Amino acid sequence: MNTQVNTQSIIINNFQQLRDIGQFLSKNSGICSVLIIEESMGLKEQLSKVIDTYFEDQPKALEEFLKIRDHIFAALADLDLNTKDIIDDLSDVFVDAVWLLEDEPQDSFEYVKSQVVPLGEIAISKIFFYALLKTDIDAAWIDNRDFVVTNDDFSQAQINLNVSKEKWKQLSGPIANQTTYFVMQSSVGSTIDNITTSIAPSQNISTIF
Repeated sequence: MNTQVNTQSIIINNFQQLRDIGQFLSKNSGICSVLIIEESMGLKEQLSKVIDTYFEDQPKALEEFLKIRDHIFAALADLDLNTKDIIDDLSDVFVDAVWLLEDEPQDSFEYVKSQVVPLGEIAISKIFFYALLKTDIDAAWIDNRDFVVTNDDFSQAQINLNVSKEKWKQLSGPIANQTTYFVMQSSVGSTIDNITTSIAPSQNISTIF
């Protein structure tokens, strides 16, 4: 990018904040910022419990997962974001996890957990992005898995800074001068083989920029 990136961490404690924060940011203009969304409304804990259940009672785990997904979809209506395009986009976030949870466990606990738990934060960051667009804010949603490269410690992943910095330059370069806000997640990454990982609490993606 041609200018220095301003990073801002935003903690989401409830769905209503998604509307409020969009309205707050709409007062700012001309600042290119990376908005790092941290989900703190309990979705990580709920999804972690789903994985605990999955290794004991697969059908029940799938049922619990679908309830969490549907609760997120219900919030879209409250935020006036329940258009077909947005619902379809959010559905795509969860589809691979549904397929995984429909079958009996085949992979390790840590691997399965890393494929499911980050989806809450990914979904919340997407809803935040759509809330910005609704208030006519110029923004781009970024999937961390496209540039945050980690090792293969699925639940306590360490960021490969050199590779991630280069990938960010390649990803952001074409759109750096076309958007005001980049919306992304705080704790999601991917291995070099494109397997989703959860970034260790000791790591901070803001060091990439």
